[in-house]
Amino acid sequence: MIRVGVALLLLLIQAPEAVDDIKAAIETTGASPYAYRVGGRFKREGVFAPPDVLTARIDGFQSARNGAKILVKGPEGLWKTPDERIGEQVEGTPADVADKVTTLREAERPHEMLATLLAEVKAGKGRADGGVFTLSFDPEKVRTYMRKELDKAVERRTIPKPDSVSWDTAEGKLVVHVDKAGRIARFRDERSVSIRYKRAGEPDEKKRYKTEMEFELFDHGVASINLPAEVKERLGIK
Repeated sequence: MIRVGVALLLLLIQAPEAVDDIKAAIETTGASPYAYRVGGRFKREGVFAPPDVLTARIDGFQSARNGAKILVKGPEGLWKTPDERIGEQVEGTPADVADKVTTLREAERPHEMLATLLAEVKAGKGRADGGVFTLSFDPEKVRTYMRKELDKAVERRTIPKPDSVSWDTAEGKLVVHVDKAGRIARFRDERSVSIRYKRAGEPDEKKRYKTEMEFELFDHGVASINLPAEVKERLGIK
């Protein structure tokens, strides 16, 4: 009992330090341009340039954003607004085009995404070797997130609809790597929950439904935005 109490006390003491260190790294990271890659349902990459410019690319689609203004270039090479892209009804257009455009339209600056994720953290494990931080998400926030993700997965027919979900098993963690210069190098968002399928005449099938997104940030201070002059003019980029 004493050992458990001491371990919990150490965890509570370490968590604020971990969060504060990551917040400082986020601020440092957002002060200069950087390139990034994201792994998830759609793999995307791009460049951020302060204060408000963000580019992103998914397969043959590329977006450029400056504040609230955003344009998306398709495989044909034309830059259009996201609404124009999603509203297009072109024969032969892949069914996932709208999903890709929506992902590009909703893409946020990676360091700001990390700040949002940090607000969902419940406890941390402090600093590990090499500037690695591991923090646990609040289970209730994991449940809220996973309910939405499960519904989306079922709607996309990525998985069959589970017969039951054990929401008390929902868990998640945030792993953040900070480089020696105090900048965000990588971070990973992992969440999962136990689901069950009933099989007639067979034992129930239990498995964990998992989501994972991993961000890699690099070329800090030297990455540059490469866009046509007309696109910069439309977006108000100087």
